[in-house]
Amino acid sequence: MGKYLMIADDFTGSGDAGVQMSKRGVEAHIIFDLKNVEPDKSYVIDSESRNIPPNEAYNKIRNIFEDLKDIKFDYYYKKIDSTIRGNIRSEILAADSVYKPDLIVFNPANPDSNRTVIDGVLYMNGTRVCETEIMRDPLCLVTDDNLVSLMEDAMEEPVQYFNLTQIRQNKLKLNGARVITYDVLENSDMEKMVSFLLGTGKKILWVGSAGMANALFSVVEKPKPVLALVGSIAETSRRQVKKALDQGAELIEMNVKDLINGGNLQDVAGKVIKILRTGNDAVVVSAKENEDYIAAVDCGKKHGMNRQDVARYTQEKMGELSRLILKEVKVQGVFLTGGDTAISFMKKNGASGARLIEDVLPVIALIELDGGDYPNLPCIVKGGSIGNEDALVKCIQFFHNK
Repeated sequence: MGKYLMIADDFTGSGDAGVQMSKRGVEAHIIFDLKNVEPDKSYVIDSESRNIPPNEAYNKIRNIFEDLKDIKFDYYYKKIDSTIRGNIRSEILAADSVYKPDLIVFNPANPDSNRTVIDGVLYMNGTRVCETEIMRDPLCLVTDDNLVSLMEDAMEEPVQYFNLTQIRQNKLKLNGARVITYDVLENSDMEKMVSFLLGTGKKILWVGSAGMANALFSVVEKPKPVLALVGSIAETSRRQVKKALDQGAELIEMNVKDLINGGNLQDVAGKVIKILRTGNDAVVVSAKENEDYIAAVDCGKKHGMNRQDVARYTQEKMGELSRLILKEVKVQGVFLTGGDTAISFMKKNGASGARLIEDVLPVIALIELDGGDYPNLPCIVKGGSIGNEDALVKCIQFFHNK
């Protein structure tokens, strides 16, 4: 994981930034005093500089960078308000004077809070920021919501601006300007720009709200995928799987008939591992359609197995499969459909039991494993016929938002 230095101008901004870090698995330390900074950790520093005179804000930020200049961080982020309130010019100039970046990337947008940039202009809930009540704030020092002219005036140097067409058609090339800004309608626009700018290898000072911070973490700290094991043959579960596939999850069938006939479980595991290593969520089913279940039962009969034997065999193999997968790849969490599937999963991975944490959805619980190979691994457990058709989608989203 990368090491981050983020400086926010108030406490709520610090908390916001820290949450984005934590979501990506980066341990965030919010501090006010630099005395106990350790060189191997990431920090969010609350400078409390939003509502003080500009010269005081400049000195505060400059002193922070001076005091920490002997500690190397991988990423430097100046957190600002998404409606561009505060001592933005003073704080950027202060950071620039010490850090001396190759690029200053400026964007206060946050699509999750309806802060967008269109044609270089910052909008809040569809209205230009300069036409909202924000500009009536007596402590607001910004009177320009055009990010290009705002930064040209602040930095007194050229600004390169990328519009949505350039971003979405991947027509991205630096022109030599040091200050960069760009349009944003969706989080994916920010992620594309962050990825492009990181790829330049330049020394960058990032200046933005939680929106660009989240984009930076999304690109740098790839979120771990979710593994779903669906041992239930209920029609409800089948519809839930289809909905998850529509949302981008990938399907692998553990074909029980093939396994009974001598198929290799490791081959199935290899396919799942390959998906998870790309960062995609993987859904493993024991039967794509009811016909697959019937074929497994018929095959079992030829090998002296009754229907219950085939069911027990299926759950046994599902548990063994999970063990093969988790030995090779880390996941954000595991979704388990069917009580027998959950029991087999826990036994095969050595868990002595589980702790009930909370309800994710009605009658769908989050647990954490006790003991075994993966203590505290979060799992969501659901009965085969429980939940609406979007239950699996919501559970996968729950894991990713943790």
